[in-house]
Parts: sequence; structure tokens; C-alpha cells
Amino acid sequence: MKIKNNRRVNLEDVKVSDDIQGLEKIGKNSLLIETFPANSEITTYTYHIIAPEVSARTTFNITSYVKYQRAGFNISENKTIPIIVKLKDEETKAKDGSIDIDRTFVKTTASLREYMPATYEIYNNGSISLVHISLSFPIQYEFDTVERQSYFIPSLGEGEKIVLPDFVSYRPKLNGTLYLLPEEVTFMDADGNEYSTKTKNTTLTISKDFEFNTGAVLVNITSPKSTFTGTPTLFNITLQNIGSEPVSGKLDDGSRDWDTTVSAETKKLIQYYVTYDTAGTFDVTPASFSYVIDGKEHFTKSKARTIEVMEASIETDTTDITNRSEIENRSSRDEAKNTSQNNQTTTDKEDSVKKKGFFSKMIEYFVSFFR
Repeated sequence: MKIKNNRRVNLEDVKVSDDIQGLEKIGKNSLLIETFPANSEITTYTYHIIAPEVSARTTFNITSYVKYQRAGFNISENKTIPIIVKLKDEETKAKDGSIDIDRTFVKTTASLREYMPATYEIYNNGSISLVHISLSFPIQYEFDTVERQSYFIPSLGEGEKIVLPDFVSYRPKLNGTLYLLPEEVTFMDADGNEYSTKTKNTTLTISKDFEFNTGAVLVNITSPKSTFTGTPTLFNITLQNIGSEPVSGKLDDGSRDWDTTVSAETKKLIQYYVTYDTAGTFDVTPASFSYVIDGKEHFTKSKARTIEVMEASIETDTTDITNRSEIENRSSRDEAKNTSQNNQTTTDKEDSVKKKGFFSKMIEYFVSFFR
């Protein structure tokens, strides 16, 4: 690529050096740009550009560290060269290759309680192979989702398509008209140029009064906020079928899975114990339930939560530490109180004995005197 000093450079036209790892063209940039200046004595310039963090489609000046060759010798020097760099657009398309991505729902009307699975189709509609295809999922503030952050595809050939059926399930938090934020797909061509595209905005209509004609299951897991090492801690999994038909499926608590059935409009409680050997804050493995209705697979799971595990004292077994500590403290206080009372009683008795001995001697003295 031939450019001159002070020329505006589009980042999508700039090749990132292969020896720079983990750097992107938008945000904090470090780019090596090969140029061929008019001075014939200098065969190549390499501008090592360290760009500040900026937003897309803005321009800024930079200073460069220049390396070049003269008469066959490698020479490097500090040199300030004003270059105006224009960041690439948020969405760009490759010259000969492009990605289409669609997000579809079976239906766009649901209730507050219903999970809505979305299917994704990723299609290479260009004439070249594309590599390093990454699908990123933003936080959806109006929906609860089964957590997914990204999905990676090594490559897609010309005309190839990948279908991800029911890949993400969305459960609305509000009723009314809700908007899903678009997911972004980034990909590269064979030359290492990076591009991106996004899904279209989707509108979903949520009704409070929507009724289920078939089964639909919600899953929840509860546990204490804190516990102690060596103490069996009770966990409760609740399966709630809010539909009018019984539902059979597979329940997974993170360590094992088994088949179970939940009757219509009922709750099912599963309890188990976990013993922690070390102290710290731990993630509670979510419970999940998968089931099939009318030939379509559904999936739901509990929300993420944590539990704080504190170090138990050495003499502690599997007793409730809090109650035991309180009992021990109370016993200590009672023992101290009893000891104080016993000491007072002993003192009173001793005083009484002393007083009794004094009066006895006085009586004996008067009796002997009158004799």
C-alpha cells in the first residue's frame, strides 16, 4: 500500500503486523504501516503507530517511531510525523466475501413467564472463504437469557451456512413492546482484514394475560447465602409447571442428571446436600431442565448465584455453627453467673458460720458466768 506523509488513512486499508498479538483496529491501536516515500534513498518506511483509545469514525494526530533502510543498512530514529487516521465504520463488508446473519423466532408474541428460543443462521454469501468468525451476544436488559457470551466458527467456505437452532432462549422481564439488541459477527478474509456485521433489530410483543395451552416449566434453585466448611448445606431445586399438561424431561443439577415428570400446574421439590472443604466464595451451579413439547425441545435453567463458605472452628462437627456458638456463649455466661452466685453463696455461708460461732460463744460465756 503506497501512502504519503500527512495522508488520511482508513484503518480497513491498513494491514496489521502479524507480530503484534491481541490488538484490534478499533480502540487502542498498534499498527505497522509499510509505505514507499518519494525519497529514493530510503527504500521502506515502517510507521509504528500507537493510537489513543477513540470512538469510531473520528480523526486524530499521532506521532511515529520510524524504521527504514538506507544503502542496505537498517536505521531507526524517533521522528514525529503527523498522520490523520480515520477509524473504520462499525460495520464493513469484505470486497469479495460477506456474512449474513439472521435471528428468527417461532413466534413474536409471548408472556412474561415464557422462554422464547431464537434460531441463528450464519451464511457466507461471498465468493471467498472467511475465517475467525465470532458471534458476540450483548446483555439484553429487557430479557433474561440463558447465558451465552460468544460462539466461534473457524471458517466458512463460499456459500456455506451454519444453522444454530434454538441457540439462545429469551424470557421477557416486562410486558408491552420490547426490543432485542443486535448481535455482532466479526470475521476475517485470507489477508487478515477484519470485518463485521450485525443482526437486525427485533421487536417482541409481550402480553401479561397470555395463557399456556401446553406445559411450560420454570426452574429455581435456593440455598443459604453463607455456610461453613465441613457443614452439609441444604440446596432446594423447585420445578414449577405453569401449563395445563404434565411435562417430562431431564433435570441436571450440575453433578448428575435424571428423568423426572412434573404434573400440570404443580411444583416439584428436589433437595440435596453439599459439603464444602475450603473457605471462599463459590458459584452455585445452576440447575437446568430440558423437555420436549410437540416435537420441539425446550430448555430452562435457574439464575446464577453464589454462596460464601466460612472457615469452621477445629472442634466443630456438622452442627449448626451459629446456634452452637450462641449456645456456647450462653453457657459460658450462665456458668460465669452461676460461679458468681455460688461464690456469693459460699461467702454468705462462711459469714453465717462465723456469726453463728460468735453468738454461740457469747451464750456459753453468760451461762458459765451465772453458774
